[in-house]
Parts: sequence; structure tokens; C-alpha cells
Amino acid sequence: MRKSRFLQKFAGVAAAVTMGMGMLMFTAAPASAGDRDSVCEGGEVCLYYLTDLNGGAWTINDSFVNWFSDEIFYGGGAGTGSSIDNNTWSGRNRASFCDVTLSTGTWQTGSHVEIDNGAQLNDFNEYRDTFSSYIFC
Repeated sequence: MRKSRFLQKFAGVAAAVTMGMGMLMFTAAPASAGDRDSVCEGGEVCLYYLTDLNGGAWTINDSFVNWFSDEIFYGGGAGTGSSIDNNTWSGRNRASFCDVTLSTGTWQTGSHVEIDNGAQLNDFNEYRDTFSSYIFC
């Protein structure tokens, strides 16, 4: 009799654990900053393919990227799927704690443009299509 009670309890606990794990596997995780989902959220640096924060977007919350060649624009607008490297026309700094420095060369070399904390630049003007890396903080 003792053995059957133990087995019943064990089977009940095992079923509850299995169901709980199954629910975790099928629960969608909420989007978080840095998902590269083209939505410019708080805590992110956002770069755009066109002026005025239009076209494909690239969002990130990492403190630096040394080379944009492997990064692409997302979002379905003009430039989606294009490389970030030498294709950026505008940007926004929603990192909220420091300035962002965009550089024309890899590893933060070459000419630089700053996007102040909380600011946006609607047109990089003479620096359109020239950025290859960035750093903030």
C-alpha cells in the first residue's frame, strides 16, 4: 500500500513538472531591447537607411560594434536586407545614458560623428554612406 501511494505521488509530481516545462517551451518571450527588430526602443542606438529615420532600421543596445559589414537593416522599408556598412543616412540615440560616436573606419577609426544622449540626427549630410563602426559610453 505504501508503495502505491508513493508511486501515485511521484506520478502526480512528474506530470506537474512535465506540464510546467511544456508551458515554458511554448510561451513566447517578450521582445527586448537589442533584438534588431527595427523598432527603436529605449536603451538602443538606432540607425536608418534613409534620412529622417526612414527606411530599413538597425537597432542595438551593445556598447560597440567594430565593423558593420555583417549587420543588415530590418523592418521592410527601403534598404531592408542591405548592409549597415557605408549605407546609413540617419540615426537616433535612445541609449539614454551616454553619447554615441559613429566612425567612418573600423574599430572607431577615421572621421567621427556624435549623436548626443537622447538626440537624433535626421541627415548625416556629408557622412551619408560612410560609417563602419560605432561606440557609446
